[in-house]
Amino acid sequence: MTPRQRDRTATVSAMMRALDPSRRLRWRQRFQVRLLGYLLLLTMAMSATTGYIFYSRQVKFVRAEQEIRGRTLIKNLAGQSQLGTYTGDQTFLRGPAQRIIGEPDVTYVVIYNKDGKALLTSTKPGIVAPKRPSDETRRQLSAIEQDSILSIMHSAHRDLLAPVTAVASDAEQSMFGNPAAKAAELIGFVRVGLSRRPAQAKLNEVRDWGMYLAMITLFLGTVLAIFLARRVSQPILALARGADDLRQGALGQQIDIDRRDELGLLADSFNKMSAQLQQTVESLAHLNRNLEQEVARRTVALRRSRDFIALLNAPLQLEPLLDTALDALLRITGAIAGAAFVSQKGDLSLAVCQGMLSSAFAEADDPALICLKTAAAQKSTTLIDPLPRESRLHQQCPSGRQMLCAPLRFQDRLQAVVMLVLVTQPNNDQADFVTHASSQLAIAVANARAYAQAERLAHDLEERNLELLQQRDAAHQLNKLKSEFLANMSHELRTPLNAIIGYSELIADGVYGDVSDEQQEGLNGVHESASHLLQLINDILDLSKVEAGKMSVDTSRMDLLQTIRDVVSLSAPLVRDKPYEVTTLLPTPPLIIENDQGKIRQILVNLVGNAIKFTEDGSVTVRVRRQGNHVLVDVIDSGLGIQPSQIDLIFDEFRQADGSSTRRHGGTGLGLAISRKLAQLCGGDLTVKSTPGRGSTFTLSLPLSRPDSAERPRSKTSGSRRTGSSPALSVRGAATAGATQPPRTLLPQSDKHR
Repeated sequence: MTPRQRDRTATVSAMMRALDPSRRLRWRQRFQVRLLGYLLLLTMAMSATTGYIFYSRQVKFVRAEQEIRGRTLIKNLAGQSQLGTYTGDQTFLRGPAQRIIGEPDVTYVVIYNKDGKALLTSTKPGIVAPKRPSDETRRQLSAIEQDSILSIMHSAHRDLLAPVTAVASDAEQSMFGNPAAKAAELIGFVRVGLSRRPAQAKLNEVRDWGMYLAMITLFLGTVLAIFLARRVSQPILALARGADDLRQGALGQQIDIDRRDELGLLADSFNKMSAQLQQTVESLAHLNRNLEQEVARRTVALRRSRDFIALLNAPLQLEPLLDTALDALLRITGAIAGAAFVSQKGDLSLAVCQGMLSSAFAEADDPALICLKTAAAQKSTTLIDPLPRESRLHQQCPSGRQMLCAPLRFQDRLQAVVMLVLVTQPNNDQADFVTHASSQLAIAVANARAYAQAERLAHDLEERNLELLQQRDAAHQLNKLKSEFLANMSHELRTPLNAIIGYSELIADGVYGDVSDEQQEGLNGVHESASHLLQLINDILDLSKVEAGKMSVDTSRMDLLQTIRDVVSLSAPLVRDKPYEVTTLLPTPPLIIENDQGKIRQILVNLVGNAIKFTEDGSVTVRVRRQGNHVLVDVIDSGLGIQPSQIDLIFDEFRQADGSSTRRHGGTGLGLAISRKLAQLCGGDLTVKSTPGRGSTFTLSLPLSRPDSAERPRSKTSGSRRTGSSPALSVRGAATAGATQPPRTLLPQSDKHR
C-alpha cells in the first residue's frame, strides 16, 4: 500500500470513529442537545426582540399622545385667559383654570401677566406651585411664535408654558376696511404642570403583558424545539450506525428511514452510495491487478521518448540529425532498413539511408517512391502493407513486408519524411512512439534547416557589409576629392573675377579715359555679372568648408542690434524701387552677445535680401525678441510665401521652389542652406513659418553666450563675411578716395530661392 493510500485510509477511519454510535458522548457534545440549545436561543432572541420593539413603539405612542394632550390643554387655557389676563380680573381667570385643573393628569395651573406676576394659581392637593419664571424663560416666551409653547421635562411631570396674546387694531383703519393693520400683542403667560404618572402606569401595564406573552412564546418554542431536535437527530443517528457498519466492512449496508424530506433523500443517497461503494471496491480490486503492468509499460514508453529527444538536442546540422534519429527509430521499432527524405520546393530528396542502398530510389517512377510521396501528403503516420514487390526497395530488402511512413510537419508545413522497412506489423506501442517521435523530429528538422539558413544569411550579410564598407570608403574619398576640387576651383576663379570687377570699376570711374553712356551701361552689366558670379563662387566655397569641417568660428563680443541696423542700412539700395522700406522692431538697450559677428552678419544679409527680393509690395520687418537664454531675430515679409510641400526642401543644397517665382528670380539654391549651416555652427538654428500668398517669417535663434566661447580664440576684429578682399576692390577704393561723388555701396546679392 502506498503512503497516499495509507493516509486516505487513516482519514476515513478517523471519520468513522467520529460517527461511531457506541462511543459515549457527553451531553454537551450531542447533536440533539446542541440543536435544542440553538432553537431555544433563537426563540428567546425572537421573543426579546419582539417585546422590545412593541414596548418601544408603545413608549413613543404614549409620549406623543401626552405631548398632543399637553399642547391642546395649554393652548385652550391661553385662548380662554386673554380677557382675564388683559384686565387682571381673577373672576375671568378662575373658570378656565378650574376646568384645566380638573383634568386627572394636571397638577397645577398658573397665569401670569406680561411682567411675570402671578394673577391666578391653582394646584392639586399636596402639590406646591412653581416659582416665578426667570427672566430667561420670559425672554424665550416673548421670542416664540403665537401658536408655539415651551416645554420643560422634569422627572415626575412636564412643565408647559405658552404666551397669552391679544389682537390690537386701529379703529380708523378698521373703519375704512384695512384689516391687515392688526398686530399681536403679548399680555401674559400661562403655565400648566402635566404629571407623567398616568402615562407611566400605561407603560407598566404594557410591559407586564409583554412579559406574559414572551413567557408563553418561550414555552411553546421550547416544546417545538424538543420535537424538532428529536425529529432531526433520530435519522442522523441511524445514518451514523449505517456508516459504522460500512467502516467495519459491511459493504452494501442499507438503512430504513421512511421520510419524505431532506433526511429521507440523504438516507436514500446513503443506500445508493453503499451499493455503489461495493461495486467500486470490486472494480478497483480488478483494476489494481493491471495497474502495475500499465505503469511499467508507460514508463518504458516515456523512457524511450526521453532518450529520443535527448538525441535530437545534440546535432544542429540536418544530415547528422536525421542519421541519429533514423538509427534510434531502427533500434526501437526493430526495422531492418530506413531512409529520411527532405522536402525541397515541393519534391522529396534522399538525405540519409540505413540498411539499404541509395540506388533503391534512383528511379522516379519506382512504386515504392510513389507510395512514399502519397503517404507524405497525409498528416499522420501511414503503414503501407504489403511492400510493392516490383519495386527496387523490395529487391534490396527481400525480407521486408511493410513500409511505415511518418511525415514530419512543423506549423502545417512538410519538412521531411521518415520511412521504415518492417518485417512484422508494429504493435500499438511502436506505432505511438513513431507518431510522437515524428512531431519532435519535425521541430528539430525545422530548427536545423533554420540554423543552416541563418548561417547562409549571416555569410551573405558579412559579404554585403564588406561591400558596403568599401563603397562608403570610396564615397568618402570622392566627397573629399569633390570638396578639395571645389575649394581649389573657387580660389582659382575668384582671382580673375576680382580682377575683372576691379578693372571694370576703374574704367567706369574714368581712370583710363572718358566713358560714354553706352560704355558705362555695358561696364555696369559686366560689373553686376562678375559680382554675381563671385557671390556664387563664395557660396560654393563656404558650403565646401562647412561640409569639410574647416569653417572656424571667431567668437567675440558684439552688439546684435547695431549689426541689424547696419544690415538694414546696407539693404537700402535693394528697396529703392520698392513701395516700402525695411522697418525694425528692436529693444532700446544694447544687446551684447558672444558669437561670430561676420557669420551672423552674412546670415542676416541673406535673409533680408531674400525677403526684399520676393516682396514686390507690402512690408519687410526685422524684429528682435528674447526667449530664455536665446535671442530670436525674425525677418518677416508679406511676399509670395512658400508652399507647405516645399518647407522641408528650401534648406537643402541646390534645391529651389517650383513655379513662376523660380523662373522670375533665379538663383542656385545655396543661400538658405549655407545660412542654416552657419547658424548651427554658431550654436543656433534657422527655421521658417510661411503661408502661401501672405508671406514668410524666418527666425534666427542665437545663444546669448556660446558654451565653448572660452575655449575658442577671440578675434581681434569683428571681421566681415569674407576672410579676404580682392586687390581690385582695394585699387578702386584708393583711386576714388578723392572723388567728389560718393562711393557706391554694393550689397551682396542673395542667390538663394525659397
